[in-house]
Order: sequence, then C-alpha cells, then structure tokens
Amino acid sequence: MSAVRVIDIQTGDDIQPVEEGEIPATAPYAMQRYHDRPEVTEASLSDGWIHVGDIGRIDEDGYVYLLGRKSNVIITGGMNVYSTEVEEVLDKHSDIKEVAVMTLFRHAAVSGCIQQGVQTSQVSRTT
Repeated sequence: MSAVRVIDIQTGDDIQPVEEGEIPATAPYAMQRYHDRPEVTEASLSDGWIHVGDIGRIDEDGYVYLLGRKSNVIITGGMNVYSTEVEEVLDKHSDIKEVAVMTLFRHAAVSGCIQQGVQTSQVSRTT
C-alpha cells in the first residue's frame, strides 16, 4: 500500500498532517535507487520513504496540498517563505509585467536569500 506523511523541513521529525512540511512517500512499487548516483540515492531514500522535496500539507479528509519545493523554501524569521508566494505578491503590482523569484544560496548564518527578477513595462531590473 502506498502512503504519504508530513515531516518537519529542518528536523525530519513527523509533524501533524495539517501543518506544512516535507511530504515523503512510500509504496511497494517505489524506486530502489538512482542509477549510478549513490549520493542522490542516499539523500533521497530513508527507511523505505522517498524524499523528492515536495512541500505541502494533508487536510483532515486526507487530501494532499502541494505548496512548493524544498529547494524553493526560504526560512526567515522562523517562517517558511515560498518563492511562489513572493512571486504572487509581486505579480499583483500594476507596474510589474513579469517576475521570477528563486533562492540563490543557503548558509548556516543565512537561512536563505531571495533574488527577484522584475520586469516592468518601462525598465527591467534585478534587485
């Protein structure tokens, strides 16, 4: 039988399904390894669970909501900020034509850094 669960992004501990976290999956037909990539296999498989970096939550009825990717989460001020959420806010501005937000790096002292590429109708800039 296949299953999913929700775990804390930083600790890997199980958390309440209604909370946001990483969603690993398991199934009897799941992959066993990445071909010729032992380091990726080790990082992705743990006790029969596959960790592909999906972030989301599971509601009280068992529906899974995918909110983003672990690689696109910026942890700042103790909160998880998803690049897609920042894009949605910036995209609502009337002077912004296109926007792309991504994490540039992670460091022990700095949880994340946001790079915003913003194109307006008059000028293109990166901040």
